Amino acid sequence: DKDGRKAMEYVWINLHRIDNEMIYGVVETPPAFSDSVKKGDAIKVEISALTDWILYTENYPVTPDTSYLIVEEMVAYKQHLLNKPENTEKSEQPELASADDISGIDDIIKNMD
Repeated sequence: DKDGRKAMEYVWINLHRIDNEMIYGVVETPPAFSDSVKKGDAIKVEISALTDWILYTENYPVTPDTSYLIVEEMVAYKQHLLNKPENTEKSEQPELASADDISGIDDIIKNMD
């Protein structure tokens, strides 16, 4: 801006990868003010710039206010595994959730590194 400060734009990003310092994903909401990024763009953002988040699980969305639910589910799942017979068939194991397939996003993100 005119004071020399960096202007900020808040958008939702569909997360595709995260490392120690950066978040990589696709812009899901059209920016209100920025012309440098648009909905559908693959971007990387410093984790320190993260101001809010929602994790969509199979059962419910998890936000900073409900993040304790993740720990509760992890404890319940660990207890389930401890009580499970050793000869359980692989097909009975719960499936891991997968992200929506966005064609070519991995190649775009690799080129950002």
